Amino acid sequence: MNVLDDLKERILLCDGAMGTMLRQHVPSFVSSLDICNVHEEYAQQVLRVHQAYKEAGADILQTNTYAANWTKLRHEGYGDRVAEVNQAGVNLARQVNGCYVAGSVDPLEFDPYDENFSVGQQRSFFKEQMDALVEAEVDLLILETFTDFTQSQIAVQQAKSYDVPVVFQISGVANGLAGGIDVRQFALEIEKLGADVIGVNCRGPYDLITATELLAAVIPSPLSVQPNAGTPRIEQGQLQTIYSVNPERFEEYMERVLALGVNGQPVSAILSACSLICWKHGQLGFGGSWPSPEIIPGWRIRKRPKL
Repeated sequence: MNVLDDLKERILLCDGAMGTMLRQHVPSFVSSLDICNVHEEYAQQVLRVHQAYKEAGADILQTNTYAANWTKLRHEGYGDRVAEVNQAGVNLARQVNGCYVAGSVDPLEFDPYDENFSVGQQRSFFKEQMDALVEAEVDLLILETFTDFTQSQIAVQQAKSYDVPVVFQISGVANGLAGGIDVRQFALEIEKLGADVIGVNCRGPYDLITATELLAAVIPSPLSVQPNAGTPRIEQGQLQTIYSVNPERFEEYMERVLALGVNGQPVSAILSACSLICWKHGQLGFGGSWPSPEIIPGWRIRKRPKL
C-alpha cells in the first residue's frame, strides 16, 4: 500500500532521533554520522537503531542521510561520495522488513557571503542527493528542519520531480512564526508546490502543537508533527541527555494533535519525535496510555525502543 493511501486509514508513527541514538555508540571523532552508512563497523550501529525503532512499533524509518548532501559531506572529505552514502543509507533501512523507508533530506549549509550559490546550483545539490535516494527505492522523501523559504521552494520543486510522496517539515517555529513568516502562509505556499504532507519538527512540543493547530485549520493535506521534548539540559558546559518535558506532559501535548479534526473527521497525521524523545522518555506511544484503537482507527500501542 502507498503511504498516502495508508494515511487515509490511520495515523502513522515515524521513528525518532537517529543522531542522538547513534552518538551513544559512535566515537566523537566521527564528526559526520551520515558517513557511518559506508563504514562497516558503524553501519551495523545504524542498522541496530532502525531495528530498535521497528521493534518499538514504528511504521516509517527515516534513512541516516539527514546531512548527506554535498554542502555538508564535502567538509568530511566525502563530497564525491554523495550517492554512495545516500544509497547505503537506504539499503540499511531496507534490511528491516515491514516499514516504509523515508529518504531524509535537510537544508543545504553554506555561508551566503562567501559562497553565493545560484538557485540552479542549490537545486543541483538537492538533486544529487534525492536522485540517489529515489534510485535506491525509498517509499517517500522527508524534507525536514527547513527554515529558509527560498531553499524550501527549491527543495520541494526538486522532490516533486520524482514519483514518490513528499513530506515537508518546517522548523524554528515559535509563536506561530517561522523565520518571521506566519507558519500558515509558509505551509500554504509549500502546498501550492505539491507537497503531499506538511508539518513541523525540531522544536519543543508547545510551539509545534500550537503551530499544528493553526495548520489544521487551513491545510487540507495530512500533517506531520515531530517535536523535541523541550530543551536539553546543559550542565557545566556539557549537553545532558535529559530534556525539560517529561513523558506525561509530552503525552498531553500529543493528545492535542490526535484530537484535531476537520469537519468532524480526525486529521491524517505522521507522528514522531526529534532528539532523544522516543529513546529516553518512551513517549509518543512508546509506552504510556494512548487513545484506544476504537477512537483512533489503526492506532497501536507501542513500547520504547531498546538497544
